[in-house]
Formats: sequence, C-alpha cells, structure tokens
Amino acid sequence: MRALKNFNLMLLIVSLGLVFLNVFTAKAETMNNDEINRYFDDALSAGSINKNPVENALKMLPRFGMDFFENPPLIYTSSDYVPITTDYLIGPGDEMTVTIWGIPEEGSYNIQINRDGMAILQHVGAVRLAGHTLNEARQILQTRFSRYFKDYQLEVSMGSLRSIMIYVIGNVKRPGAYMISSLSTLVNALLAAGGPSETGTLRNIELKRNVRTAAVFDMYSMLLKGDRGQDIRLQPGDVIFVPPVGPLVGLAGEVQRPGVYELNGKTKVKDLLDMVNGLTALTFNGRVQYYRVQNHSYRTAFEGSLAEVGNSYLSDGDVLRLFPIMNMTAAVNIGGKVARPGTYAIIPRQTRISDVLARAGGLLDTAADKAYVTRTTPTPEGPVQERFDISLRLALGGDVANNITLEQGDNINILVIPDWEAQNMVTIEGKVKNPGTYSMLNGEKISDLLKLAGGFTKDAFVKGAVFTRLSTAEEQKKSLQQMADQMERDMLEPLQNAVSSTNTASGSATGQTAEISRRRELINRLRTIEIMGRMIVKLDKDMKFKDTKYDLKLQNGDKLIIPDVPDSINVMGAVYAPSSQVYNDKMGINDYINEAGGAVKSAHKRMLYLLKSDGTVIRLTRSTGTFANKSWKATKGVSFKVESGDVIVVPVKYLDQHSFDLLKDTIDIMYKVALSVGVLIR
Repeated sequence: MRALKNFNLMLLIVSLGLVFLNVFTAKAETMNNDEINRYFDDALSAGSINKNPVENALKMLPRFGMDFFENPPLIYTSSDYVPITTDYLIGPGDEMTVTIWGIPEEGSYNIQINRDGMAILQHVGAVRLAGHTLNEARQILQTRFSRYFKDYQLEVSMGSLRSIMIYVIGNVKRPGAYMISSLSTLVNALLAAGGPSETGTLRNIELKRNVRTAAVFDMYSMLLKGDRGQDIRLQPGDVIFVPPVGPLVGLAGEVQRPGVYELNGKTKVKDLLDMVNGLTALTFNGRVQYYRVQNHSYRTAFEGSLAEVGNSYLSDGDVLRLFPIMNMTAAVNIGGKVARPGTYAIIPRQTRISDVLARAGGLLDTAADKAYVTRTTPTPEGPVQERFDISLRLALGGDVANNITLEQGDNINILVIPDWEAQNMVTIEGKVKNPGTYSMLNGEKISDLLKLAGGFTKDAFVKGAVFTRLSTAEEQKKSLQQMADQMERDMLEPLQNAVSSTNTASGSATGQTAEISRRRELINRLRTIEIMGRMIVKLDKDMKFKDTKYDLKLQNGDKLIIPDVPDSINVMGAVYAPSSQVYNDKMGINDYINEAGGAVKSAHKRMLYLLKSDGTVIRLTRSTGTFANKSWKATKGVSFKVESGDVIVVPVKYLDQHSFDLLKDTIDIMYKVALSVGVLIR
C-alpha cells in the first residue's frame, strides 16, 4: 500500500510535470527468379542433385504458351460482326443475301442453303451453291441470271452463318464435340476446349479431315512470331487431335521468359535461345549452368560459357540456368555543403574531386575550404582505411595533390564554415502589436524579439506566456517515454504477478485482469501525448526580465505565445464537479473547491497542487487533525495565491480500482485542457 501511495504521489507530480509538460489465392506453385536461384544453389551444395531434384524445379517453372488458354472467350458461335472473305466455303444452313437492280422486280432477297446444298431463287430456280466459295457463288449466280436478263447489276453477300460440329480429342482439358461458328479456326476450337492439358503438345497439333491429316499446327509459330498461316478454317466433321507433349527443357535465371519449353525435333542450346529470344541485356554469356539428362539413366550438372554449350543438343528434361552480368559500376558519396549531395558514378583512378563537385552542383556559400575524403581498401589481411585532408580551393584550382583521383566507395565530406549558423526564424503570436515570424541574429534574446514585435498590447496576459523550443520537445519526448516505461513496470508487474499466482477462474483474477487493462490504457495515453517543448519563462510588461535567466537566447524554430487575460480558474481531480469557475480575487483555494462540490471521499485531503499559468506547479500540504491548523502550506518563500488562469488539482488517494478510475478521469481532463509545459515543481 505504501508503494502504491508513493506511486500516486509520483504519478500526480510527473503527470503535472513531465506529462503536463503538455496540456494471397494461388492457382499453382511457381517460383520466381530468386527462389529458383536458391533452389539450384542448394541442389549443387548438397554434392548431389538428388537432394533438391531438378525435376521439381522443372515442374514449378511455368510452361510456355499455356497461359494463352487461361482466359478464353465465352462465345465462339457469334459471327455477326466478323468480315467474310471471298474464299468462304458455303454449306447447308448458310444464309445469303442477293440484291439485284435493273429488272422489273428488283430488290434484296434472303435465301437459305438447304440440306441438299441448293439455293432457291425467284426467276432462275434452284442453284447448287454448297461446296463453292463465296466468290464462285457470285459467278454462278451471275451466269444464271444472264440467261434471263440484260443490263442488270447483282450483289451477293452472306447473312447468318451456320454452326458446324467439330471434335477436339487427345490430351486436352475438355475433350468432346463442339458446335462452333463456320468461320472458326483450329485455334478457336482449342480455346473452346480449354487448350492442351499439361500432358498435351503445343507444337504438333493435328487437324484430321476425311480420315487424312489436313494440317499440323505449331502454336509456337503464332505465340513467338504472330504467324497464323497454319491456323486454317474448320469444316464440319473436322477432328483436332492433340498428341502427347514432346521433349521439355527448362530455362531459368536471367532470361526473357523463364519457363519450360517444348522441343520440336533436334534442337541445340543456341537454337532454343534464339527461338524464344532468351537473352536479356543483362544476361552474362560467360556462364551457363547445364543440368543434363544422360541416356535416360542419370542427370549431370556442368558449367561453361554460352559459346561452349551453345552447340550442344538438348534432350528431354534438360535445364539451363543463365546468370546476370556482374555489377562493375563504381561510385562515390558526397555530402555536406554541396548543392546536390548524393551518390555519383565514377571511373576509378580517373575521376577527380573537381569532377564530382561539378556534377553535384558546386559548393554552397556556407562551404568551408576544407574537405575530407575517407577511403577503405580491401586487402588479403583485411580492410585498410585512409583519410585525406583536401583544400577545395587548391583542388578546384587544379592542384594535383588536392584534386586527387577517386576510388570505388570513397566518401567525400564538405565541411561548413567554422562558427556558421543559419538564420534563426522565430515566431511570436498572440497579444503583441506586430505578431509574425522574425529572422533573428545570432545571440539575440526574447527581449529583442519583443522589441521587434512592438511590445505587448494592453490585454496581454504576460504571466501566461508560453515559450516552446524544438530541441526541448525532443528531450521531453524521451523523458515521457522513460516515465511511461517506469510506470508500466511499477503499475503492471505487481498485478500481473498476482494474476499468474491466482486461480484464473476466480473473481479476484478477473478483477485484477480488468485493472491491468485500465492501467495499460492510461499508460498508452501518456505515451501518445503531443509534446510542445515548453520552457518556463517569467515575463513582465515592464521588461524587467531583460538580461535575466528568463531572457533566453533564441534558436531556430522557437515560438512565443502571449495569451489574452483569462477570467477563470479550473478545479479538477477528486472533486464532485470538476469545472471552470469565474475568477474572484477574494476567493481562496477552499472556496473554489467548495464551489466544485467539495472533495470526494477518496481525495488526498492533505495534499493539493496549484498549477500556475506560467507552468509552475506548487505542492500544498496541510494537517487534517482535529485541533490542527488546517491552512494550506507551501515551500517556504513561495506565494500560492490563486490567480486568474490557475488550475487547482485535488489528487486521489490511491486505494482501490474505483479511485484509480477517478484518477484516470482526472488525467483525461487534464490532458484535454493543459498545454505541453516545462514544469518547475515547488
């Protein structure tokens, strides 16, 4: 209990001080280049390629061309918007449009090719058109109409087209019979069937028509060259047969399209790379790792240059791994007072300091004449470090001893002029005659800033001046985190130890767990308080503070805020009605507490804190004995008169979780109304 009481005291003081320094769905397993490289390196390091079988890597590489069939169109029979060429072969079910001018009954006629292959036309009768091309049909009709009419014009076009039945069989994903448009080609039918399966060929697809093989289609011609010359139009009853896949080889590493490729006949390494445009601009031709299948008996691995292995014939299951070129670029780093600090490419032992300075935009006005070049050179015995002192004036003048040549990894640091500091930009806001941001000279103080700003206005509340500094904010942030860490140890560890030694099913353990959660919430809130970096300054309208310890020398980023005169004081903490009250110079501390409903039962009645508007915290104590003098006392010589803008804080005597809840609420209120201040505790 004593530890908790001491912690309560520490919490309030620190809260008012350091705290109130403030108020993925995968379809198939595939490997990328990095994974492939690690896989093969591991296979070789095993001394035997059986540890990580190359066959597994071969399966994980994507098979070239199969992605063409991944997203096929949904419809293959619609032909309303497909242009029809003159070699289109007419068949039963097709519709033709015949338009004729220059005869008594001119106009357009839609005719259907019946199942006998005949077209029935007015005036000329039945004409056999099935089995003829569109161009031949025009000539036949022209000849037939010429028997009966002269000086006429005839136009023939196709209307709705028939659907045809074809068959896709063999090693395909969805073998079967398909009704497709009569304009469809072999590739259209393959798309409808989902394409070859993993065991199907892409390079020897057969089109069988009337028992014989009408064509052999190689998908690689279309995929690699855009050549559809072998993609012929289908006819009713055609059979597309996909045989088993041919020999497969793998390409991995630094190639245009890593994957598994199907061979078609005897193929050399260089032929395969040429066919698939395998090499990139960064492929190193001095090293090819070749995993080769020997006589269907075993696999070997060897390496050579592309010229050495290029004429080797590939066999089923072989894998080629190519590597990127070596990075031979050299660069140096330059920092400090140059226009564009950074990393710059150099030619070792040729590029000089003056060259890099020119590329970096030259020296800034604040650059000193001195620079350091730090160099680390690898040797068999270990790295050797050197540092060169450089005169930039001499280096830029061409002096070889200073304008030295650079090496890979050199670091150049351009120093600043001694004792140089940038202008101090300082802001003053609030009740001054000319608020704004001012450029202050080195050594100038708060009094100089106030003079530039024209001094205070009549309604300036000088006692409540808030002065903040960036460097102070950083220091206070660190202190706040350290304080929160200490609070976490003091507040949480005892309860956590108690919970671990208590039956978790008991009500006591449940309550302690809730208490841990409440305390952690408070600590987390403290960690997130925004720190302003306030420093206490005691100013006065008569400028008597000039040249005192409060007349601080200004730094870049400083800010001074002079508020308006407040007309209230705040009472918070363990009172019945925490509130803001109108200031009355005739009222004392007890009067204000009584106006707030008085202290609650859990209040620490022997202690009180008075938070002054200038950031000072005064700790007041009194005796509560029956015959004791119950007046408040402060440190000797400290005045604790309540003034406008002050905050009276009645702390909580930390006894149980309920009082802790009240303390939490108090902290929350104080967090919302207080500023980030530098607190001086008296």
